[in-house]
Amino acid sequence: MTLRRAIVLAAGFGARLHPLTQDRPKPLARVGGESILSRLVANLKTVGIERVVVVVGHLGEKIAAELPAAHPDVDFVFVTNDRYRTTGNLYSLWLARDHFDEDFLLLEADVVCRPEVLRPLVEAPPASCAALVSPRAWFMDGACVELCGVPPHITAPRQIPAGEHRSTHYKTVNFYRLAADFARGWLTERLGAEIATPRVGAFYETLFAEAIDRRVRGFLACVVPDADWFEIDTLDDLDVAEFRLMSTDDRLAHLNRLHGGHWRYPIVDHCLLYNFHYPPKKILDHMVERLPHLVREYPCAQRPIAEFVARWYDVDPARLIVANGVGELIPLVLADVHRPVVIPTPSFNEYEAVVDPALLHRLPLRAAEHFRLDPDRVIEMLRATGAGTLVLVSPNNPTGNAVPRADLVRIVTEAGALGVRVILDESFVDFQAEGRAASLMDELDRHPNLVVLFSLGKSHGVGGLRIGLLASADTEEVARLRRRLPLWNVNAFAEAYLRLFNAYRQEYFASCALVRHETQVLARGLADVAGLTVHPTDANFVLCRLDHAVGTAPDLVRRLLATEGILIKDCSGKTMEEAGQYLRISSRGGADDARLCRALARVVAAMRRTPALAPAE
Repeated sequence: MTLRRAIVLAAGFGARLHPLTQDRPKPLARVGGESILSRLVANLKTVGIERVVVVVGHLGEKIAAELPAAHPDVDFVFVTNDRYRTTGNLYSLWLARDHFDEDFLLLEADVVCRPEVLRPLVEAPPASCAALVSPRAWFMDGACVELCGVPPHITAPRQIPAGEHRSTHYKTVNFYRLAADFARGWLTERLGAEIATPRVGAFYETLFAEAIDRRVRGFLACVVPDADWFEIDTLDDLDVAEFRLMSTDDRLAHLNRLHGGHWRYPIVDHCLLYNFHYPPKKILDHMVERLPHLVREYPCAQRPIAEFVARWYDVDPARLIVANGVGELIPLVLADVHRPVVIPTPSFNEYEAVVDPALLHRLPLRAAEHFRLDPDRVIEMLRATGAGTLVLVSPNNPTGNAVPRADLVRIVTEAGALGVRVILDESFVDFQAEGRAASLMDELDRHPNLVVLFSLGKSHGVGGLRIGLLASADTEEVARLRRRLPLWNVNAFAEAYLRLFNAYRQEYFASCALVRHETQVLARGLADVAGLTVHPTDANFVLCRLDHAVGTAPDLVRRLLATEGILIKDCSGKTMEEAGQYLRISSRGGADDARLCRALARVVAAMRRTPALAPAE
């Protein structure tokens, strides 16, 4: 018997989607230019559904007007739940009981999915009950099941407390197939009994769990990938759903505009730079225990936090600033410059961006020399330009190579003799083979012209906390910069981390050593990809050059995202020769790095066969 009917529950108020639901019901929220519900009906048509019963509530007349106009080839029946504010989906299902006379699909109206997701339910055996489930992803909440038997059936849906989820748990999609005999008989009886009680706000999943536990009826498990569907409850959900429906070009533009927050989206991010082995669980557990205080209470002011952190580095607190990331410090430390600024390039773009173009002098690093910094060239350019400031990043971003400590000391010394201030960004220094011994933090006394910047977000794996440090022996300059910062410029979460870190220093240094090893393994794996030239690295990322015979870096990035769901950075926005041929690839650890190398090999091979990916999908 061919399945022809679906019952869609669309009566909810959708309070968490406010203000969109002020003037429209939640199922009519637009995703990719089309309402959630209209998109669902279109998917139902592709699998042969001809009759759709829709239970409406909040602003239900708008649903009743839109759907027939958008889908005139579907036989709609609208059932109104006038008690939608006080009842749950169990009551809405009860109202649709007159339509239980044949097998049907039962669907919630707040799920965006691919059309093929519905096919396993439609193709399940006649007179069977089935549930659509997928491996539980971290962002999913709601009832979970496990699988048992052959063919697999679901266990009774249960709410699993936070922190107790296992890899064997599957999330219910809230799409079901129900057999007519089960729906007309046992289910109708239990629905009637429930609505006669004060539990009228309950959910039908409790009855499905009861039917499974009492062996009244089993539900076949129809497993689909978690990337093929998405439930929309909040404005953030709507944003992620929009992303899933974008073209590859639009996805890339969206991600590039964000400059972070990529973890919300269904991608594997080898673009942003983190230590994936730190902080340890003990630190995170401590912060979770303090969560109510961290959310509610003010942090300390910036000066007391700097006094606490100064102990780590054996630095006078008057020489140290703790800031909301290095991004807060870069504009401050380069403000009010009136003499030329020399920056070896390519480098971290934020330094170039804040300098007056009339004062900016770039010293191009040479690919033939693996972008290594030549101290003689630097000092020569300082003299030739009459520079007042030199900006160095070591290890450099995006090239990954570090300037040897002896060369750095020489540059800082000779720059000081020329009256040049040196801003040294050491954000990746702890990934070097020498570790913290490579830092010039211990040279501050000997070099008052030296300003050291350090971002904890990279090596500490706490990019979301936004913690940056500035250290200099010029206490007057430090005091001047501190006055330009807000009294509370570091949030309570960042302060809590800073107060906890010192007890876990050994774990930190061990994690940096592991990242160092994994990055070298990644570099060897990338070198095995025909068409990539790999440059040596001292950081947690690798700079690669793509052969012209293969294509361009932007095209490779687009293809990798489109076919593999992996994001890497193309360097076309960097100041360097042939920037459009370069890629910066961060290490995420063994399994992800190995998967990336295999994916790159496939994509590069495909690029050799087909010259360019079409700009639209």
